[in-house]
Amino acid sequence: MKKTHILADLFRVLIAGVAFLDASSSVGFAQLAVSAWPMFQHDARHTGQSPVVGPAAANVKWTYHSLQGFRSASAIGPDGTIYVGNGRLLCAVDPSDGSEEWCTYIGGAVKFSSPAVLVDGTICVGGRDNRLHCLNADGSVNFSYRVGHDGDVSSSPVVAPDGTIYFGGTRRLHALNLDGSLKWIVALGSAIFTASPTLATDGTIYVGSLDGMLHAVNADGSINWETKVGRFIKFSAPSIATDGTVYIGTSEGLTAVNPDGTIRWQVPTLGRVYSTAAIATDGTIYVGSQGSIGVSPGTFYAISPAGTVLQTYDSDDSFRGAPTIGADGTVYAASGSQILAFNPLLTLIWSYTTGAHIIGSFSLGVDGTLYVGSNDRLLYAFAP
Repeated sequence: MKKTHILADLFRVLIAGVAFLDASSSVGFAQLAVSAWPMFQHDARHTGQSPVVGPAAANVKWTYHSLQGFRSASAIGPDGTIYVGNGRLLCAVDPSDGSEEWCTYIGGAVKFSSPAVLVDGTICVGGRDNRLHCLNADGSVNFSYRVGHDGDVSSSPVVAPDGTIYFGGTRRLHALNLDGSLKWIVALGSAIFTASPTLATDGTIYVGSLDGMLHAVNADGSINWETKVGRFIKFSAPSIATDGTVYIGTSEGLTAVNPDGTIRWQVPTLGRVYSTAAIATDGTIYVGSQGSIGVSPGTFYAISPAGTVLQTYDSDDSFRGAPTIGADGTVYAASGSQILAFNPLLTLIWSYTTGAHIIGSFSLGVDGTLYVGSNDRLLYAFAP
């Protein structure tokens, strides 16, 4: 078993964690690992915003080969270890050279669920065997929780400061205690599909369902409110701004919802929004769409907090994975098989073409390395 322990990197991780706490909120960091990227879209509010600067050019440091195509993002542990779904395995990868530290068979393929790393080193991820799997830092099994029959766990878990683990399975939002015991279940009117729940600073859990409803659930499992935001929500998870505004992608575009459930604004897009929006430090929202036949195969948007489209970028393929934002404002996104890096005004800085479509999101390491999984079965590490 190979492990890299670099004191300087650990120090930078701690500084990065503190920087993000100061910049946003403590939600998700009391029980999430203090690391550069402990879960899907970096934090419990799913901002996609990192406190470190990412790569300025397309320099591939190494690649890691998977058994199946990557459809979810990786997560990063406190010492920099990268955790990824690899077919029916959850694997730990050394950040220095991309070598495997361990792989554990979990019984069901990891499809769209991204791992979450807890403060004690536990790694939780959903599988297609109807279970949420939680492993210890050495790869041994901690616990697994079965959601029922025909209930693939395709959503990424989110962890509250008190240690409650929230995730979606079929039409239900689940809350588990740290020992894997059930805290509560909330039945929704439609399938959650692959969208991850998102946690606000006041403890409210937001989740979208396939029928286009955004649900606000209290920490005790009671439903606060439900609002129709579009025809359907498929892959898009909510992302939450510092003022509590919730952004959610739908089949029609991007919707901004106030914390009381009223709709603030809706921005129509050219095609469906299947990705989760990312939020920059100045409040600008970045999100991509799948495009519209005969108009543009895919369009990437920069939108102001007031709902004004500031800039767009048209691509030759659809946008699926959620964007990632570096500390210098660089925005990283995926269109088809391409990785695209933009400045905040959506001027292209660099691009790189992988061997297949990119469906999952990215993660950004403490040293600025960008990790991108592609359907070509390779995890790419781009050097800062």
